[in-house]
Amino acid sequence: MNFRTQYFNNITITSETEYQALCAQAEIPAHTVKQIAEHEYRLTYAEFDATEWAAMTREEHCRQVIDEAYLAYLLKLAKARARNRAPKPVEIVRCDCGHDIPRRMQMSASMGTSCPRCYDRMSD
Repeated sequence: MNFRTQYFNNITITSETEYQALCAQAEIPAHTVKQIAEHEYRLTYAEFDATEWAAMTREEHCRQVIDEAYLAYLLKLAKARARNRAPKPVEIVRCDCGHDIPRRMQMSASMGTSCPRCYDRMSD
């Protein structure tokens, strides 16, 4: 069992401004996205028993809980951006055989470029 869940409610962060406000309220410096990324493993997989949690300072408690919530927000934001990424447009080229096809399907034959359908004819 994760001991800290007994003392902290689940914090949900929905913006960088909210993260900075929580850090200011807890009187701890806000980390950059790079610093959060460097500590991703510790923030994701760290578990503390009662003794370890009691040995931590108030600042360490706040840092752990707030940074975990901010990491969750950053990962959620990255997934949303990846989902909304527009597909690359298909580039159409004209082969030496006379057909228009997507560039990734264009083949090189001995008589010039060709589409897959004309490759055998263009290779002679």
